[in-house]
Formats: sequence, C-alpha cells, structure tokens
Amino acid sequence: GLATTEHGESTGKLTELKLCLAARRRAGEPFDVVAVQETWLLGDDGLCVPGYEWRGRNRRRVHADASRGSGGVGFLIRRELLAVVPISTMAPTFGDCEGLLVLDLCTRCGFVRIINVYHEPARHCFPVDTPAFFAGIVTLLRQGPVGAGPRGFVCAVGDWNVRIGTKPDGGGAAGLGRRRGESTSGDGTTAFLGKIDASNASGVQGRKCAWDWTFHPEHRQGRSVIDYCVVPCDQFAAVLDAGVAPRHVMDIASDHKLLWFGVSSPLAPLLACRVRSCVGP
Repeated sequence: GLATTEHGESTGKLTELKLCLAARRRAGEPFDVVAVQETWLLGDDGLCVPGYEWRGRNRRRVHADASRGSGGVGFLIRRELLAVVPISTMAPTFGDCEGLLVLDLCTRCGFVRIINVYHEPARHCFPVDTPAFFAGIVTLLRQGPVGAGPRGFVCAVGDWNVRIGTKPDGGGAAGLGRRRGESTSGDGTTAFLGKIDASNASGVQGRKCAWDWTFHPEHRQGRSVIDYCVVPCDQFAAVLDAGVAPRHVMDIASDHKLLWFGVSSPLAPLLACRVRSCVGP
C-alpha cells in the first residue's frame, strides 16, 4: 500500500519504512536492496527515501476512474551500490500480469539478479493467466544478464499470493530436505509448484530459517504464508541467513511481515573494495 505523500500514506507505511531503513543504516547494517510489492503509485510516480534510489513499475491496467494505483512493484537501491556497480532493470509481462520487475547488478566478475514478484489476483475486466506468469518467472530464474560473467546469483522474491503449505517443491529432489510451513495450501499451488519443480528451485524459508506467517494483519483476522524467496537449488548454499522479521524488530506498518535474506554474492569482494574507496576509511 505504499503511495506518495500526495496520494496519502495508507496508515503511515512510507514513513515507517523510512524509519526502519534509517535505523538499519545507523546500526551499520543497511539493506542493500529492498524489493517492494503492491504499491499504490499512479502513472510515473515514484518514492523518495533518503539514501536510496527508487526503480519502480506502476500498474498500467487500471480503471479510468481509479483514484490511486495498486499492485505496483519496485526496488529501493542503496546509493553506495549505484556508485560502484552497473545496475539495470527490465519489466517483462507474462500472463497479462504486470507485477514483475527484474534488477540486474552486473560486472565482469559476476552478477546478481533479483526478480521482484507480485502475483496479482484477476480483477474485473483484467484477467491474469497464472500458469503463464509463473512460467515466465522460471525462465528468468534460469537466465543471467546478457554479457554477465559466468558466476552469479539469482532469486525471485515477493508476494506470490499462493499458499503452498508443506507440499514438496524442487528442494526435496535436490536433497535439501522437507520444507516446514503451514498445513494449508490453496488455489494456484499446482501451477506454482509445477513451475518451480521444473526449474529445480526451492523456497528459502522453512529451510534456511524457521518459517513464520508472512501475511498476518494486526487489526483483522486471517494469516497465511504467501510471500517467498525462491532460489535455484544449485545456488542454495549462497543464502547465508534469512528470516521473517517480527514486528517488534522491524515494523513497516504492513499486513505483510518483512522477509529478509543475506547472500554470499560473487560481487561481494569487489563491492567491499569499491564501497570503501568511495566512502573513505
């Protein structure tokens, strides 16, 4: 529900996100990249957050009389990264779903690709082909940026709007063990898991970290796990740590909790050297 201050802040989510990111910077543990789903931005609107640059995609398929946007996605990228690593984005559409934005950080040493996912439910006059959307994401998981070095890390993270419960995914076949999670699965599960299995990928939470509810509103009933980070199984070891942040640790005033993860990136040695040279000793 993030929006510009001109369009209103939906219970202060933008303010809370700014405070959370500022606190991380003061603690010396800033987030390098923040993937945001379900923004309320319209047209070419963006977000302004100190220390970060916004790269976003706002939904174009909206009703003519809509007072605000919905279902947008975007990245907040730490400005220190922009100073030292070439960064590009692309916004493919699969299955008539616009909730997709790809961020590539690319050097001759290697690359990092982050696929930002918001699987939007079908709306009146705006159908969505869910299997085609998931198939497109799998294609992106298998690819690296054009001209990138041979070493890379790829993940797809976001609000998939699918409850997969503990049904097996590609990680089981890859020897990663059974994934823990909620007992309930729902619509779209077969399409999601079928594509993930075909790409030999696996969900992070429930394996690399304890699982927790990712959608858990504070002021109304209902809870589920619909937000995931999906990684190819052969890159699973690169995920060093992950978690679903409890609200008393990171409160971003959202019905969804913050899903975070840290990775061993092929760019890490280069980034550490370059960032130090940019910000001083």
